[in-house]
Amino acid sequence: MPDARQILEGLSAISNEAKLIAGLWHLVVVAGLVAAAAGWRPSRRLFAGLLLLPLVSVAVAAWAFANPFNGTTFLVLAAVLGALGLRLPATALSRAPAWSLVVGSLMICFGLLYPHFLENESPLAYLYAAPTGLVPCPTLSLVIGLALAAGGLGSRSWSLVLACAGLFYGFFGMLRLGVYLDVGLVAGAATLLLRASCAGATASGRGRALAAGLKGRGVGGRVVVPAQGGERVGLVEGGDHVEEPGPVLHGPGHRPGHVPVREQRHHSAAAGEAQRGAETEQG
Repeated sequence: MPDARQILEGLSAISNEAKLIAGLWHLVVVAGLVAAAAGWRPSRRLFAGLLLLPLVSVAVAAWAFANPFNGTTFLVLAAVLGALGLRLPATALSRAPAWSLVVGSLMICFGLLYPHFLENESPLAYLYAAPTGLVPCPTLSLVIGLALAAGGLGSRSWSLVLACAGLFYGFFGMLRLGVYLDVGLVAGAATLLLRASCAGATASGRGRALAAGLKGRGVGGRVVVPAQGGERVGLVEGGDHVEEPGPVLHGPGHRPGHVPVREQRHHSAAAGEAQRGAETEQG
């Protein structure tokens, strides 16, 4: 592992010798923000794929400037997020809560204006040449900001992976390199981590409450609430030899011993609480 001075010199070299690429990234991001303000709403899966591009750009720049650690780390990060992104539904992004949108906007600005590494430049140069898409911390700040503004893409696992990467690089920059402005990245990553954790706890609480409600109404078994982004399908697993009214549907993709049911096929008092398209396993 190079010492702090060598790492900072390498990041400075990337930032100053590849300013054209940074400028292009600024144009791309601004164009995307303008399109979003005009009503463009990509699908969650597409947006997750687009957010991989600046991460891959950092990896390419790192390899080009002989920084294999950052090059490998960002390629692995992009691969993991890409695999998780493929599990997201092709539904349009939903509106994020106001607080998440505000924090996300601040992180986007921080990533685009990251005031470090440029040499012999006026402060105005950071408006178009801050090393976004070139070095880790401003790029992760931008991606985390976009993720927060998009409500975490509705995926707990995707958000957790990105948040952990942001925390690692933020603390590394502060404690190892002495770049204390990376506290902004730490704050943004911690916010994304908290949002994902709270979303998971809320889903678990909903599942327990729904399971208790169904059991109290004579429908035994457990309930698995679908994770955000449609990553898992909700199951209402029957028990106590409960019989669900309605015809049995047969066809490819139905597991043996499972009876696909719709809301109206559940107990009448619990029909409004069960997810459409859930499966009931007969005891």
